[in-house]
Amino acid sequence: MDFTYGLAKPDKTIEEHTKETLKAFEDILKIYGNKFSETEKELIKLAIKYHDYGKMNKLFQEKIRLKKRVSGEIYHNFLSPFFLSGVKEDLIEKYGNENGNFYYNIICTAIYYHHVRTENFTDKGLVDYVKENIINFLPDNSFYKVDIENFIRNKNLLFTKNTFKTSSNFLDIYVKYALIKGMLNKCDYASSSGQIPEIKANQNSNYLYENIDKKFTNLTEAQKFMKENSNNNIILIAPTGSGKTEASLFWLGSSKGFYTLPLKVASNAIYERIYYNYHYPNVSLLHSDALEEIVKNNDFEDGYKMYKETKLFSYPLTICTIDQIFKFPFKAVGTEIMLSTLAYSKIIIDEVQMYSSTILATIIVGLKMVIEAGGNFAITTATIPNFFRTLINREIGEKNYIYKEFLNTNLSERHKIRLIDNDFNYEKIIESARTKKVLVICNTVKKALETYESLIEKDKKIINGLLHSRFIKKDRNKLENQVLNEKENGVWITTQIVEASLDIDFDELHTEMVPIDSLFQRCGRCYRKREYKDKEANIYIYNTKNGLNKIYDKKIYEYSWEDLQKFNNKLITEEEKLKLMNSVYDEERIEDTDYYNDIIYKIKKIKKIYLSEYDAKEVQDLFREIYNVTIIPDAVYEENILEIEKLIDIINDKRSTKFDKIKAEQTLYNYTVSIPLYLAKTVTKISNLNIYRAHGKYDKTLGFIGGEEVYYEC
Repeated sequence: MDFTYGLAKPDKTIEEHTKETLKAFEDILKIYGNKFSETEKELIKLAIKYHDYGKMNKLFQEKIRLKKRVSGEIYHNFLSPFFLSGVKEDLIEKYGNENGNFYYNIICTAIYYHHVRTENFTDKGLVDYVKENIINFLPDNSFYKVDIENFIRNKNLLFTKNTFKTSSNFLDIYVKYALIKGMLNKCDYASSSGQIPEIKANQNSNYLYENIDKKFTNLTEAQKFMKENSNNNIILIAPTGSGKTEASLFWLGSSKGFYTLPLKVASNAIYERIYYNYHYPNVSLLHSDALEEIVKNNDFEDGYKMYKETKLFSYPLTICTIDQIFKFPFKAVGTEIMLSTLAYSKIIIDEVQMYSSTILATIIVGLKMVIEAGGNFAITTATIPNFFRTLINREIGEKNYIYKEFLNTNLSERHKIRLIDNDFNYEKIIESARTKKVLVICNTVKKALETYESLIEKDKKIINGLLHSRFIKKDRNKLENQVLNEKENGVWITTQIVEASLDIDFDELHTEMVPIDSLFQRCGRCYRKREYKDKEANIYIYNTKNGLNKIYDKKIYEYSWEDLQKFNNKLITEEEKLKLMNSVYDEERIEDTDYYNDIIYKIKKIKKIYLSEYDAKEVQDLFREIYNVTIIPDAVYEENILEIEKLIDIINDKRSTKFDKIKAEQTLYNYTVSIPLYLAKTVTKISNLNIYRAHGKYDKTLGFIGGEEVYYEC
């Protein structure tokens, strides 16, 4: 092979880089080879072989050799498909005309989009560039063969607007493409960075389920069921405190897995539980603040390496928030790696009812794609809206999963509820807090602050803490740890950030009314693992109507309050909770609600999104469904001005090492809080990290006070 003129990087030829990328795929096949068909293996290897051939052009080679930018260059990923001379013919001969052409188009599209870059050229401009800078540049005896007639963008690229409109099985085609494109990206990133593409599940340790087995002598029925059905897709309904986490990990078995949760604090707790309680080091964490958590268990450089491998989805088990793994249904270029990895993985979705209509629709479409790609799923939750399962049946098929309920347990009678058509009974809260651990959950930050002030005025001695989303990071971490480990009697005032997957157990709950699924999640924070036998209620529900139409659908809220009435001053069992959920969320009953119709609309919309309609940043904003800004409040800035400005100097100093900059960024983020954009009245950008200094009061006890109500944050 004549690669004399083919540099991929200043110190590496195209041949060398290609061999390293192919080796990365071979390393994946050594562990998960049985998950790929022979055709898939062949197409992935072809995509890898040709993905960087476009670098063999005059301007790119000048840029590499001179180590400076050159004008007029067209990026190599747009050029590489022209080098696929003879590949189409070989594929047609082997697979027939229809399949051969389809496979060729998949390879062309995967290579063409293997970098996220702007196409700022016409078809004629692209061909002229190939003629001038490739064909005229290559020597006559070059190994590289270019055919400008073979690759035509509008003909050979999948998922352009024109081809999308004529494709009835668009989603299936996209899944096949994403597997090839995602594996190309995964292997390319791994070889370029020197990272391991996949880590064995039992490397340097037992399998996780073996470590759990050693801790558990008597398994619950749910755990036994999940262990026995590890080869099936599952929807599991079981009460809070019944061991669903371990049940999910038994289902995972020796497979590669992703465990998704709604909240970062819940992800951190389960990560720590697996890492320390079950002595399993091959677990990693992936969310927007994951690096800080990972480096707690490692020195910084090792932790950063682990974090980078997590971003490549290399770990046998990754604990993550849903937005980190479920971006692929929006088909943004660069998100295919997620679906291609899920093709040989199992995904666990915990507490599905916590999500917004956008995320629920994304999960439904995403699971359909995961099954099509070859992966498996388990939804494990205490409650699930009845209509959600109906939608899963429509999109995925009832035959493609097993539905199982475990409701008749010794934890069946844990909650006796009392309904109050008014505001919080502050006297009752104070009375209970003197002898019990009491939790108050509010629907908005504003209401949490008002409740805190009201209780402080009456008896500040019984207040243990206030927790909501508007604390700077280091203060919030401290508060979250305090509420997780609270042992003393008193009261915590919180928002819905404690609603799901937190292993907290209070004696009494006072909560604003919310739709029935969220309400029962809140109930799970009280008498979590105990049976309740007292005469007085331990769950107090207040019909404040706070957040109607802003956070919660008005009709579903009203249906929930109406159906709860028959349980006023009564114990409610887990079976009765599920029946109540099914009653409120009966499809015929909610089909005229904005919430339901929004999910139906978004399922249809997401299924029809074509390639590159969104970019990765837009997808992240869709998941968050809120436009936030990261700030350092004035008071925090002034109090810590020396350290903050020292960190900013390190970040901006060109002489700082890579790791010094990263450590400085992580430390700086401890002084930040994310707030809705409209609350940041006066902001000044203070670094290259999109962090702003903002006017507004900050208090370690109260958090950032913006002066306006925030209905949609928690």
